[in-house]
Amino acid sequence: MTKRIALYARCSTTTQHTENQLIELRNLCERLGYTIVQEYTDSGISGAKVIPPFLTDA
Repeated sequence: MTKRIALYARCSTTTQHTENQLIELRNLCERLGYTIVQEYTDSGISGAKVIPPFLTDA
């Protein structure tokens, strides 16, 4: 059985970057045997003020 997962990385300011988070998440998925099917990123968006778009599609 294939374990599939979507990744989500967020930074609160436009001067920060999500790439380091994604690198760590990708490495973890590889170690655990997950297949990454989608990656979502938000940059410069406060998690306290905005609901990520992929959560509103459910």
